Amino acid sequence: MMQHLGANWSQWANIFNQVPAFSNLWEPIGHKWDNIFNQVPLSNHWELIGHKWDNIFNQVPFSNHWELIGHKTTFTRINPDTKFLDDEDVEGVHLVHDFDLVREMQVRLGKFAKGQAVFFPVMWSVSLSMKNVQSLASKPYVVGPKPSGPRFLLYIDSSGDIFLENMTQHIFRVDEDHAIKIETFEGKPITDTVLDGVITREKSDDDASCNGNIKEDGTTGKLKFVILDAIRCSGNDLTGLNILERIAFVREEIIIPMTPTEAELHVGGPKTKFEIKYDMIRLTDEMKMLDGCIIDCRYFDHQWIFIKQRHDRNHPNGSEAVKETTANANSSSERVNDLSCYTSNLLQVYVKALHQVIREEETHYFQTTEDDWNRSKPSAGDRRNNIFRTLQNMWKDATKWSSWLNWALKAVEIKETRKPTLLDVGVWDAAHGLVVYDDFFPHFTGGLRQRVISVTTMEFPPWQIFERNSQGKVVRHTGLVLELTKELGNLSMLWNHVEPADGKWGSRLSFSRWTGMVEQVRTGSVAFAAAGCTVTADRMSAVNFSMSLDAQPYTFMFARPKQLSRAYLFIQPYTPNAWITIFAMTIGAGSLIWSFNNITPFYDFYPDRPGSPIFSIWPYFYAKEKCLSL
Repeated sequence: MMQHLGANWSQWANIFNQVPAFSNLWEPIGHKWDNIFNQVPLSNHWELIGHKWDNIFNQVPFSNHWELIGHKTTFTRINPDTKFLDDEDVEGVHLVHDFDLVREMQVRLGKFAKGQAVFFPVMWSVSLSMKNVQSLASKPYVVGPKPSGPRFLLYIDSSGDIFLENMTQHIFRVDEDHAIKIETFEGKPITDTVLDGVITREKSDDDASCNGNIKEDGTTGKLKFVILDAIRCSGNDLTGLNILERIAFVREEIIIPMTPTEAELHVGGPKTKFEIKYDMIRLTDEMKMLDGCIIDCRYFDHQWIFIKQRHDRNHPNGSEAVKETTANANSSSERVNDLSCYTSNLLQVYVKALHQVIREEETHYFQTTEDDWNRSKPSAGDRRNNIFRTLQNMWKDATKWSSWLNWALKAVEIKETRKPTLLDVGVWDAAHGLVVYDDFFPHFTGGLRQRVISVTTMEFPPWQIFERNSQGKVVRHTGLVLELTKELGNLSMLWNHVEPADGKWGSRLSFSRWTGMVEQVRTGSVAFAAAGCTVTADRMSAVNFSMSLDAQPYTFMFARPKQLSRAYLFIQPYTPNAWITIFAMTIGAGSLIWSFNNITPFYDFYPDRPGSPIFSIWPYFYAKEKCLSL
């Protein structure tokens, strides 16, 4: 999914959002990073490269960058004089003195980063050596701003406690009353998260210092935690993703849910030239699109009534700009005059266009003969097109009268249930006509517009196959189920495969708790499970299943018989015990009958005929064998 980003960085301007870490001291940053450098070859810009611009990250997973780590000293003891910031203590942030807890945190963070636990486990910036320059020239890379401040790993454990590890591997704990509660859209706390970033101070535009330290009035800028990278988020391992996918995942899980729900409304009028009234309003999706805009409105019956958005002057970027624009705002009478001017100039331009077309036809008429004119004169349709084309060209020079008559084209995009978003897809004004720059129907033509969808899966050939490299890292997901999932990617979406932490398919723990993939789907941490799951009545009570991909019957299993020799084929119908019984009965029964015939007194009264075999033993064996054969 890596690609060269090109020279236009406007679409990535919001990718390094700043997230607060402490409620009493920190707050979300209002302005956006605008100092993002275009992605140009390094060879043409060696004069721009200095110690401040070495934060160039290759767009590859963490595990390939451990060779860039410079600090490799093993942590042996806790320095009690270690400060959270340089020579400064911060209220609510305390150094952890328990060595066992510190080592446990170091080892845990090292495992999360898939690196070593004996030094600060983060991806560092690339030095401008010839080897690294050649590596940058051969692979896609990302250039991002490097804020001024110390580097930290922010770790939120499973219970919601916040820890910070600095570059010397000292651990700091944030007090519960100072820690901000980061929650999802459903109100669930964000836990099991590791973020890599820099703690810096808020800096105003007129502050000449680079670090936002003590100002002239004795105050200091508020602390900010600037996210540079993400190792883990909400229990999901992100080290297998590239930098853009990691930041996008954190943005969906943390940044967007923390978007403010209220905003300040700056109000001014003709009678309040310099006085601005502040009011707090609910920040809806529609109001977010008006951030920094000037709106004509009226205050009636204890509510603000929206009239029209102003387009006749630049958007303000602060309260001072609002004061300046509202102090010289146009009144409704001026707008009526502008509308009248607009209509008057439209008629004048039409007359001029018609006059120009007539003059051109007259010139052509007097330069040709009557017969040539009859053959080449424009038709009514051609004359109409010429007038319209001339009118359009002349009207483009009159754009200053078109500011009041324009229409914005918007399309509805639904990213979440009951949370539609309005997209600017085009604009129309009388000067330039219709200008379209996005899809009118984003759900039909734009697909899912490159959203990152998290799905859970487990290795289970042939349904789910994980292909690994020589280091044992998964480099490709395939198999029947995952190939079907990839077909859904044609709807313009990206997949983030998340394996269950416990490595289980899903079994019930209690009435409302499950394990494995079933729990991930039930809680909404993933969109669905891309795996060949067995449908059971117990699981159907917790999650829904798609149509069956395959039916696997359950049968008994027997050992296959060995191949028989034809030489012993005649003895196979009976077991050895049966054959022994047959021979024993043959010998025993024949001898017994012969004995009865010899001791019976019957033949004393009825002598046997001469030559009769009844007193011989062999006929009895034959008769017995014949009976058995019958």
